[in-house]
Amino acid sequence: MTAPSLKTVTIEDRALIDSLMKNKKEKVLFYTWIRKQKTEKKIEDRILIITKYRVLTIGKRKGGIKKKICRNGHLFELKELTSFNDQHVLMVFEKFRIDAYSTESDEMVETILTNYLTISQGFPPDLFVKFVCEPEGRLGPFDLKKKPGFGIAQMYKAWCNFHETIPNKEFISFMIKDTISNEEMETTALDFTKFPGTVTLLSNSKDIDPIIDTLKYNKYFRTLIIKGIKKDLITSISRSIRENTTLSRITLSGFNSSSGIDLLGQALESNKNLPLKYLDISFNKITSSTVNNGLGIGLKEMKSGLETLNVSYCDMPSKPTARFFQFLSGNKNHTIFSLNVSGNAFRKKGSLAFAEWIKSIKETDFLESLDISKCQINFPFVFNALNEHYRTKKLRILDLSENKIQKNSIKSIREFIKNTTSLSEINLTETNLLQEEVAQVLEDILSNSKLKNFVLIIGGNTIGPKGASLITEIFKKYPDSQTLSELVIDDCGFGAEGITNLFGDTSSGIFLNKSLRKLSLSRNVEKVKLTKLNVSHLANILSHSSLEYLRIRGNNKYSLGSGMKEALASMKTLDVLVLDIIGNDIGGLGVNELARILSEKSTKTLSIHFDYNKNTLSSIQSLAYCFKSNTTLMSVQWPKFDVNKMVVSANKKEKKNLRKNLKSLKEEIMKASSDNNTGIEIPTMSSDHYELRFAKIRQIGLGEDETQYWSEYENFKSITSDFETETEESESNIAHNLEDNIKSPPLAKQQNKILENIIPPPLNDKDIQNLENIIPPPLNDKDIQNLENIIPPPLNDKDIQNLENIIPPPLNDKDIQNLENIIPPPLNDKDLQNLENIIPPPLNDKEN
Repeated sequence: MTAPSLKTVTIEDRALIDSLMKNKKEKVLFYTWIRKQKTEKKIEDRILIITKYRVLTIGKRKGGIKKKICRNGHLFELKELTSFNDQHVLMVFEKFRIDAYSTESDEMVETILTNYLTISQGFPPDLFVKFVCEPEGRLGPFDLKKKPGFGIAQMYKAWCNFHETIPNKEFISFMIKDTISNEEMETTALDFTKFPGTVTLLSNSKDIDPIIDTLKYNKYFRTLIIKGIKKDLITSISRSIRENTTLSRITLSGFNSSSGIDLLGQALESNKNLPLKYLDISFNKITSSTVNNGLGIGLKEMKSGLETLNVSYCDMPSKPTARFFQFLSGNKNHTIFSLNVSGNAFRKKGSLAFAEWIKSIKETDFLESLDISKCQINFPFVFNALNEHYRTKKLRILDLSENKIQKNSIKSIREFIKNTTSLSEINLTETNLLQEEVAQVLEDILSNSKLKNFVLIIGGNTIGPKGASLITEIFKKYPDSQTLSELVIDDCGFGAEGITNLFGDTSSGIFLNKSLRKLSLSRNVEKVKLTKLNVSHLANILSHSSLEYLRIRGNNKYSLGSGMKEALASMKTLDVLVLDIIGNDIGGLGVNELARILSEKSTKTLSIHFDYNKNTLSSIQSLAYCFKSNTTLMSVQWPKFDVNKMVVSANKKEKKNLRKNLKSLKEEIMKASSDNNTGIEIPTMSSDHYELRFAKIRQIGLGEDETQYWSEYENFKSITSDFETETEESESNIAHNLEDNIKSPPLAKQQNKILENIIPPPLNDKDIQNLENIIPPPLNDKDIQNLENIIPPPLNDKDIQNLENIIPPPLNDKDIQNLENIIPPPLNDKDLQNLENIIPPPLNDKEN
C-alpha cells in the first residue's frame, strides 16, 4: 500500500499536541500524520508522537482530532519494529500494534531506534526489539549489541518513566559523580551506604521499582552494596539478581531477613550467567528452611565459583550450619579464599561438617582467610582437620576470637602455630586463655623462624600483672626473633603494675625485639593515679625507638589521665611514627605537653590521634603552633568530639567567636600538615578492623541502627587523616563516643541506659537550641533586669488596687462567661501567649 496524501501538522495541531503532552512532562521529539491500518478494510488517520521514552497516537475526527490519546506505548514494551519500504512502519508493543503508513517512515524508525538503543544497554538478546528493515541497508547500520549507551542514569530515568515515578535528581547526580570510573561509562560499585538519601529513596516502593529494573539489566556496575534498610528490600533486590549478568560483587548486609535470603538463593540457582565472585549476606537470618530451600541450593548449583563468602552473624544454629557446609562442599566450582562464618553456632554438628569441608578443599589449596570467631566451635574437630589438611597450605589469616578454648584444646592450636608456614595473623581475643597459655602461644610464634611479619591479637584475656611478667620473660628468651611485627594486648587487666613489668627495664624484654613495629595496649589501666615509677615506665614505651605505631586508647573506665600527661612531660622527644592516645582524658595541659614534644626538631612522628582527651582551645592552638618548627607531622586527627563539646558548652555570646577560631585553627593545621607531606607512607595497624567489628557488635543490634552506626564510625575513623571542610552548623553536631566501650565486656540494659545518658547521640542545631533554652548561660545585668520585669517583687497596696481594677472580685455569671471566652481552660502555649496580651506585666507610673 502506497501512503496517500496526508495532512500536514498545522499550528492548531501543534497547540493541541502541546496541551495533551503537558501533563506527561515529556519532550516531543517527532510528530507527523500517519494513516493507520485498523482492520483489513478500515483505515484511519492519526497523529503519531515520539518522545524520549514513548510512542503515542492521537485519533482524528471530522473537523479536527480527538482530545484523547489512543495509544501509549513505552519503548521497553516494544517487541518488533519492521519497515518494508520507506512509507511503511509496523510497531508491535506488548498490548497493541501500530501499522502505520507515512512519507516520513525512515525518520520515524531512526528516532525510535536511537532512543531505544540509548536506554536498553544490557538487555539480553531475547528481550531486544526485533528489527527488520527492507530492502537491506536502507537504514542504519544499527548494531544493537555494540552501539554504546549513554550511561546508567539514562537507563534509570527511562525506568522511572516506565513506572510513572519522578527520577531522584540527587541519586542521578550520585551515580554520575561518584561512581563513573572511565570514559566508557563502566563503573566499579554502586554503594548505597555512601548515598545520603538512601533510607528515603529505598523506603518507598515506587522509588524502588525503577532502581530494581535498572540493576536487573545493568551493564555498568560490577559491585552492589546495600546495608540494612528494610527487610522486604532484599526480596526486590533478589528479583534483579535473577536477571543480572554483570554483578561480580554483592553485599546485602543487615536486613535480618530469612525470606529474602531464600529468594536470593533461588536467584543464584536459576541465574547461570551471573559472574558472582564475592557475596556478603552478613547480619541476616538463616534458618534450616533458608539453607535447605534457598541459600544452600543456590550455593550448590551456582555455575560461577565464589571466591569470598561472608555469612557472619546470621544466627545459624548448629544443624543449619552443618547443612550449609554440606551444600558448600557440593559445588566444586567454588574457589573460596576468604570465608567468614563468625557469629553462628557450630557446636558439635557444625564443627564436624566444617572439618569435612576442610578435607574437601585440601586439593584446591585456595583458602587464605578464615573467620570462625564467636562460633562455639569444637576445637578438637576443627584443629584436627586444620592440622591434618591445611597447616602447610595458603592460610594466612585465622580469627578464633570469642570462642572459649576448652581444657587441653590449646595443644592443638599450638601444634598448628608451630608447624604452619603460611600463617601471618591469628586472633585469639577473648578466648579465655590463661596467663601461661598466652605466654606459650607467644613463644610458639617467636620460635617459628618460618613466620614473617606476624600479627598476634590476643587481647581480652585477663592475664593481669603476672601475665605481663610472663610476656617479658618470653621476649627475653628470644631476643633475636624476627617473626613478630604487630602485637595487640588490649584489655588484659595489666594495671599499673603490669605496665612496670612490661616496660620497666629498657635493656630487656620487649625492648630487645627489633622486629616488633606495632603495639596496642589499650584499656589496661583503670582510672587511678600512677606513681612516678609507673609514669617513667610508661614514658619508656612512648619513646621506644623501634616502634612505628603505638596505640594506647582509653575509655570511661580505663584511661591513663594525668599519668599520660606526666609521662609526656618527662619526655624530650618522640620517636614513634604514629601515636594513638584517644580517650585518655589527659586534658588541655596533657595536649600542651604533646605539642611541646612535637615542636622538638628531633621528633620523628608522622601522625597523631588525640580526640576524647578534654582538649581546649588553648591546647589546639599549641598544637597548631608546633608546626612552626615541626617538619615531619603529616597527619593530625582533628579532635571532633572535643571540639563539638566545646561548642555546645559555650554560651551564645562566645559561640560565634569560638567557631571562627576553631575553623581558622583547623585550616591552619590542615595546611601545615599538607606542607609537611613528603609522600612517606604512614603506617597502619592490621588489627584496626577488629576494633571496628567489636564496636559494631557490642553496642548495637541489626537493621537501620547498624547502617547508622557504621556511617558514624566510618566518619569518626576518616578524620584521623583527612580534613574535610565543615560548615559552622556541622561543627555543632556532637559525635558518639564510640571508642569508650570498644572491646569492653557486654553492657547490661541498665548500663547501656546510663551510658546513653552520659554520652548522648549527636546533637543537631535544634537540639542545641533546646539545650540552651533549658540550661541558659549565666545571666548578665540586662538579663536580670528582664527577669525582674517578668517576675516582679511582691505587690504593694497600690499594685493590689490596680490589679483589682483590672480583674474586680467577685465575678457574676456574666463575668465568668466573659472570662472563659478570654482565658479558656486548659491553657496551651498559644493560650498563654494570648493571656500575656490581655494581662500585661505590672503597670508603671505613667500607666497608673
